[in-house]
Amino acid sequence: MRGPTIIWLTLLASLLACPLAAHAAVLEVPGNGGHASGVGFIAGWKCPPNDDITVTIDGGTPLPMATRISRGDTASVCGNDGRNGFISQFNFNLLGDGTHTVVARQNGVPFAQSTFSVVTLGQSFLRGASGRYVLSDFPQAGQSTTVEWSEGAQNFLIVGRSGGGTPSTGLASLIGTWDFRFTIISTFTRRYFFDHVETVLGIPTLVGDGALGELIIVTRLEDIDPDSPLPYEYIALAQGLLTCDGYVFNRTSETTVSGLHTQAVVVGDECGTFFGEHPMTGTRISTSTSLALPPAAEGASEADVATAEALAGPPASAELGRALDALGSALGAR
Repeated sequence: MRGPTIIWLTLLASLLACPLAAHAAVLEVPGNGGHASGVGFIAGWKCPPNDDITVTIDGGTPLPMATRISRGDTASVCGNDGRNGFISQFNFNLLGDGTHTVVARQNGVPFAQSTFSVVTLGQSFLRGASGRYVLSDFPQAGQSTTVEWSEGAQNFLIVGRSGGGTPSTGLASLIGTWDFRFTIISTFTRRYFFDHVETVLGIPTLVGDGALGELIIVTRLEDIDPDSPLPYEYIALAQGLLTCDGYVFNRTSETTVSGLHTQAVVVGDECGTFFGEHPMTGTRISTSTSLALPPAAEGASEADVATAEALAGPPASAELGRALDALGSALGAR
């Protein structure tokens, strides 16, 4: 009796397994309890039979789905080649604000459903809007992600990111109070207070103030000058009433940077020709930007001395000057 018993158990296991595979199905997008907005997709997968799949939203007209889409991750569950996906594009703004329910059917028989929420911008298709924004410390601390409005998608799309690695290199990771030091003939210190990241001319930009009252901005060099051969990740420009200080640098630790400094005299409202390339280092002395400023008169006097020494040297390289000119346009736009 042992042989027939084994055969019978094997057949029973097969009979039990087949219905499970045949009925396995998931409505993945929109997720149950989740959110949907803009022009997106309704999608999921179902083991055969998986032809003639439709969805209805809030009991409305059935919407046909493209079926037998390749989904390799479902092959082992369904025991086939993985062509089990279904999908259709849909403008969720048409539903209006509130909670909605989508039901998936195969040959008119329901097999999955999802309840989700929609928030619109007050209309089914927003035209003429634009916007580009930086999400600081996303997806991780010290990283930043840039998103931009897409009219076609009726949503924001990721168009850039920075940061990652050790130490973290995102612009947001530079927020705090820094002392930048450089040597021309004498050694000078500039104190800067970097307090937030914003978008300037479509580029993620770290913005702050100097102890002398000057505005300073920092971007990634490849964002402001994609063709630059300079071996640095960051470029900074501080413009005061009389002088401009330019920097290119790399992070060397969580609290230090190292690179080059150059300087120019303000001509009109813009930085003139930059002179000299001087080794510089920077140290973050606090993650706060509320430290006391040094007396302006002392700083101004030091700036005059530094400018006189810088102008006695040769001009900065064409590559550095070009990048700082581009950053100067961003500074002026702000």
